[in-house]
Amino acid sequence: MKKKRWLNNIIFDTELIDHSYLSETERYSLKSFLLDNKTLAQIGKEIETSDERARQIIKNAIGKILLNTNNLIAKSFWLQKTLKEKDQLQNELKDIKLKFKKELASEKQLTILFEEIDLPITNISFIVRAKNLLADLKVNTVGQLATLTKNNLFLMKNAGIKTDDEIIKKVEEFIRQLYHFSKIQPKVFLWQPTQLFITKN
Repeated sequence: MKKKRWLNNIIFDTELIDHSYLSETERYSLKSFLLDNKTLAQIGKEIETSDERARQIIKNAIGKILLNTNNLIAKSFWLQKTLKEKDQLQNELKDIKLKFKKELASEKQLTILFEEIDLPITNISFIVRAKNLLADLKVNTVGQLATLTKNNLFLMKNAGIKTDDEIIKKVEEFIRQLYHFSKIQPKVFLWQPTQLFITKN
């Protein structure tokens, strides 16, 4: 009785019988056996076959339904996994989109910065000695000025400590302003023995 009740719950309460590929004979025999509590002899007589054949038909029908149940469970697990992977993929795509957006913003800011660095050095107010020195070095833009090395200055006859300090100070102030307006913050401004350079985020 317990086994019959368990089969009833699985097959009829869940309506699996309506979603399984059963023949009319299998469907009728199964309902007669589980729902109507008919004997194998009664079922065999109704479908015009032997008791053993009726038992085999019912057994095959139950087997098909249980197999269908296993397939549904497997599909359910697969669907859950697919949905989880879909969520992960969507999150990854959101991250990529956000990073790409930031990259585009940074690229735009850098473009603005480089355009600013192409400005002529006349935008910076140097003392006369510094102006003459830069003119001799053929330094015309802020970008060229930022890559100027101390060795270049030392080779010039009219270079001195005061002139060096003036150039260093003015360049750093000007580039800080460029970074401020372009919203890209530099970490360090240094005048090395070889070259003035900037490191940025």
